[in-house]
Amino acid sequence: MPLLDQLSYWECPARSARKPDKPELIGVIDVIICSCAIVSDRDIEFAVHEIMISGPGVLPTPGIVFRYLHKKMNCCGCASIAVSAIYAAMDRLARDTRLCPFALAEARAKLIRVEERRERRQRRIDAAFQAGHQSA
Repeated sequence: MPLLDQLSYWECPARSARKPDKPELIGVIDVIICSCAIVSDRDIEFAVHEIMISGPGVLPTPGIVFRYLHKKMNCCGCASIAVSAIYAAMDRLARDTRLCPFALAEARAKLIRVEERRERRQRRIDAAFQAGHQSA
């Protein structure tokens, strides 16, 4: 029998420092999102929940989530996966009605605007790069 099947969530050595308050997490196997900092999807969901209830206007970006968890993104290879995990956590929190739906909708709208700005900036950079290569 594999070790993960033998250990419950509470007995896992990696979780001995901080155990969740929620009993429904017992026996759940976490998905590692960042192997450099050892951050799981449950850690991200916990951080997103805490960040969202801390006050309005705070966006749960990967930097803020990792900072809340007292972790550091070393190689940033997990950034896109972390963003997906943050969106999934927001969806679960909305579905479970653990957060105000208006706060979630506002945060999601802000995140979409940030993503649109990033895409526009990248298109400008790509266009400038193409123009520079065509003139040379």
